[in-house]
Amino acid sequence: MNKHYPLKTRLIILFFTLLAANAFAQQTGVTPAFWRLTGFSGEVKLTGLYREQVIKRDYLSDTVKSSLITGSIKLNTNSYFWHPNFMLLDVGIEYSPEQSKDDYRVIPDLGETRTLSKLDVRTVFFQNKIISLSAYYNISQIFCNRENLSNLRTDNRVFGGSLYFRNSFLPMSVSYQQGHTELHELGTGRIFKYDNNLLEGRANKSFGHLDRHEFSISRNEFKRIEQETDGIKNDVIDAILTDEIYFDRNQRYRFSSYIHGSDRKGYDTLKRFQTYETMLFRLPAHFEVLGSYAYLNDERRLFDFNQQTERIMLSHRLFESLRSDVYFENANIKQTLFDQIEQRKGGDLFYDKKIPTGQLSLGYHYLLQHQEKMGDENLVQAYREEYILSVGIILLKQPYINQSTVMVWDATGTTLYQLNFDYILVPRGDYIEIQRMPGGQIPVNGTVYIDYTYVIPGSYQYDLSNESWSASLTLFKRFLNIYYRNTHQDYRNLKKTDFIVLNYYTQSTYGCRLEYKGASGGVEYEDNTSVILPYKLTRYFAALQGSLNQRVLVSLNGNYSDYHLVNDNINQQYADVSGQVVISLTNRSKLNIDGGFRQQRGRGIDLDLLNARAEYTLQVRQLYFSLGVQAFRRNLMEQIDNYNGAFFSITRRF
Repeated sequence: MNKHYPLKTRLIILFFTLLAANAFAQQTGVTPAFWRLTGFSGEVKLTGLYREQVIKRDYLSDTVKSSLITGSIKLNTNSYFWHPNFMLLDVGIEYSPEQSKDDYRVIPDLGETRTLSKLDVRTVFFQNKIISLSAYYNISQIFCNRENLSNLRTDNRVFGGSLYFRNSFLPMSVSYQQGHTELHELGTGRIFKYDNNLLEGRANKSFGHLDRHEFSISRNEFKRIEQETDGIKNDVIDAILTDEIYFDRNQRYRFSSYIHGSDRKGYDTLKRFQTYETMLFRLPAHFEVLGSYAYLNDERRLFDFNQQTERIMLSHRLFESLRSDVYFENANIKQTLFDQIEQRKGGDLFYDKKIPTGQLSLGYHYLLQHQEKMGDENLVQAYREEYILSVGIILLKQPYINQSTVMVWDATGTTLYQLNFDYILVPRGDYIEIQRMPGGQIPVNGTVYIDYTYVIPGSYQYDLSNESWSASLTLFKRFLNIYYRNTHQDYRNLKKTDFIVLNYYTQSTYGCRLEYKGASGGVEYEDNTSVILPYKLTRYFAALQGSLNQRVLVSLNGNYSDYHLVNDNINQQYADVSGQVVISLTNRSKLNIDGGFRQQRGRGIDLDLLNARAEYTLQVRQLYFSLGVQAFRRNLMEQIDNYNGAFFSITRRF
């Protein structure tokens, strides 16, 4: 009996039949098979941890004994159906039970059981052909039982795929991903859900060897629902077009363009259009002219922002020694609450010259900026200002900040760092200083994004001048480096500036650095006469890196900084020492020792922090052993966290 399929079904069958025929047309050396296993690997692992922890707070003193044991098994297979160019299939599974126990002296003991189950499937149809298709499906479940507290089950599901059309005329791709997460509190019945759907298309085109164009468009829908709430929904459409065109075969004249449009609807409504256009002319006699235009327009529910910026720069290089440039920039900003004009003009001069015993470097920078604001005093919201939290004094950019509104986020915008756990805020006159907390979630030199509200004064106008000089002398194959930097900032033509903070300052830095093979060190002195936060800084630093017979690797670093805050007449000291020693005992065993110590002294920042870790690893055929100990000591303003611990792991790979 003949089956009559719908026309749509018959066309799909014909389409994949033709693709399969094309995929196998020129392939030899592979035996077709309905299903063939080409790879199998896996891992069985057992890990354990034990530690004793001392906790001391103003209101609590307790000792905790903690143990943790985890087992896991992972299996991965690689195979194909009929032919590798028809369908590749990768499958991975994981099962990982975990059990921990915390024994307290004062508060109730806590036991926790955690189990992870995971399946990951990935496949590719017609790889490296004109049309190819990839798909994936990932499911996982985490069950967590906290004794006498809660039972939690988290279900995750992600699936998606991509369709690629490879050709010389217009290569393009379409991809789709759907994610779903559910968190169940089994004891209370509370449920948390998160759904995400992303559809994206990309295409790129070149009409010749002198141009490149790429267009992408995406739609991202996400929804978050918590028990007994309406939830949060956002629907975001983004379109991006980038172009690069050269007007001659020597690529001396270039036009580049970036255009981005975004439409966000839902909980956080935003319409954005931005473009950045540049023209570069490489002229005779080593001259270059760069012109650019930038446009940004944001529309929110209660706040609109529009900025147009024009910039032109003329640069010149004389041989390899002398580089110079002059520039002019004009920016017009219109916001819901005020209008602003910023004009910048200035130049730079850099001179590098080899001398008989080393190298001489000189630099000069000058900036004259006119700033004018028209509007009334208002409360303004700052969004996602970027900061790198390194050692030293870091002030938030604006004065008159409402400290209770400060929120510090990670780069993804999903982690909100906690005050007094991950960072602290210290008032400095009309400004606020931010410092990362060692042992918190923010890494050393980590980038954070900060939101806050601040008060802007009414209309004002001023001209800012900023001038800086630098000199560096390097001698005897970089053995000795002496350097000096000076920056001076002043203001003139002031109008209605009584209620704004102007940062008059002169900053001078003197330094000397010695370097020989893997050892280096130096001293630096800085004098900053800022009217906002004047200070004097003395810093010493040293580093050592080396090896002994290629079997012992050593790395040591030390730094000591002493800030004298002039207005408060107090000192803040920061001392850091860190090191690592790696000893290769045999070709298959080694000992790794690392640790560090940090000490801070000053008003509101007293800290002693010590961490140390030693680990021995050994490989016997496909067995991997690891055994180690660790210690942690933190005393932050008499808030104490200390622990000693030991850990091990045994892994069998196949």
